[in-house]
Order: sequence, then C-alpha cells, then structure tokens
Amino acid sequence: MLATIAAVAVLIPACGATTAGTGTAETSAGPSSPASGLPPRPREIDLTGVDTCTLLTPEQQRRLGTDRAPVASVETDRYGNTYCDYGKRASSPRFGYSVKVVTQEDATVYLTSERDAVARVVSAAGFPAVENHPPGDERGCFVDVSTKDGQYLSIQYSESTGSHDTTEVACEKARIAAELAMLTLLTQR
Repeated sequence: MLATIAAVAVLIPACGATTAGTGTAETSAGPSSPASGLPPRPREIDLTGVDTCTLLTPEQQRRLGTDRAPVASVETDRYGNTYCDYGKRASSPRFGYSVKVVTQEDATVYLTSERDAVARVVSAAGFPAVENHPPGDERGCFVDVSTKDGQYLSIQYSESTGSHDTTEVACEKARIAAELAMLTLLTQR
C-alpha cells in the first residue's frame, strides 16, 4: 500500500510555500490569477449536487487503507454542508478522510487572514488547491480544491489513534485523497 501511496504522491506536486494566517501566499510554480492567488484551473466544474460518498471508488478506498463503507454525515458546517466519512476503524492506527463540497466561498479564503490556518498552494489532478491546517494541529490536514469561483472540494485527513503522523504526512495523505477524489469527479462531470 505504501508503494501505491508513494506512486500517487508523485502525481501531486507541491506548488507553493507555507503561509501561516498572514493573508498572503507565496506561490513558486505556475501562473497565478491576480484575483484569486491561485494558478488557473484546466476547466470549471460546478459542484452543485455532487454526492461526496461517490467520490472515492472502492478501489481508491482500498488504496487509502479505509476499512468501512462511506458514511454520510448528519453534522453540518457553518453553511449547512454535509460531508462523507471514509474511515479505518477496525484496528489501529485509526484514521479518516472526510469529503465535502463547499459552494458558498472560495478556497482562497484559507490564504487570507480570514482563517487562522497554515496554508500553501498545491494541486490535485491539475486543479489548484489550498493545503491547510490550524496552527499547532499535527493530527490532520485539509486540501481544498478550487473547481469554480466560489466553490471547492474539501478533503480532510485526520488521525484518530495510533499512527502519530506528522503534519507533513497528514497533508500528504490528504493530497493523495484529493487527487483520487478529483480523478473520480472528472469522470462524473
């Protein structure tokens, strides 16, 4: 499984420098759009109506090491968005991936002082994304993939017990899951 994860990780280049809640992001690769601070998308994908419990196929779930069927949440975020949880719960280490569609704000919000986040620009399946986590949080990481102005696909990796992943490893796992989810989304839209 590590070889598979490493192979997928090669597909996900890190494209920027880390920024901690400063309101700016220093990008080092790709042309940036002055309005967004992100490189251009290869195309727009409208996320309205996307079922997040279909974005990681059974094969992709096996590659990520999850051991239970996806579960739609009943909890919501500040905008009322729900998520789908893909997890490994049968044995230690326990961890999970949450996949959520956000259609009420842009992923670039994490590059501003509006959110207290350590953030950097990355990519997933050729789409610009913002990798971020709260300062001091070493057990999880988000990758928010910009699919359209004001919309993003949010992937969160979080460790529950046993793995003691570093922030870098947690973010790498989130990037891999974001890449896989975007590849599935591209076949659906």
